[in-house]
Amino acid sequence: MQFMLVWRLNSVHSSIMPRPLRIEYEGARYHVMCRGNRGATVFGSEGDVGLFLKTLGEVCARTDWKVHAWVLMSTHYHLLLETPNANLVDGMKWFQGTFTQRMNAMQRQGAKAVSRDDAE
Repeated sequence: MQFMLVWRLNSVHSSIMPRPLRIEYEGARYHVMCRGNRGATVFGSEGDVGLFLKTLGEVCARTDWKVHAWVLMSTHYHLLLETPNANLVDGMKWFQGTFTQRMNAMQRQGAKAVSRDDAE
């Protein structure tokens, strides 16, 4: 099973209506949250956490983001971040894509990315 994360900004919207546009501007602060696909475990080991923090550091270097707070739960994470440049969407695309690819590679190599019980 492939590992996948879905991310969203905190917003309330109906399944009937399209997702609201993400407003980006310089110096904006965002609460970003992301859950594992179908409630799957995302952070099942210290290696998973280490990979997340390494990738988060890389996206911050690429985008100049400032992370003011973060919390990692077993099935999801929250970030409070500031974007000195208006680049939330581009940064999240890179971050989520890169982190997901790396987690899938770890899983193929036998490292624990998602446990069998959580994957079903």
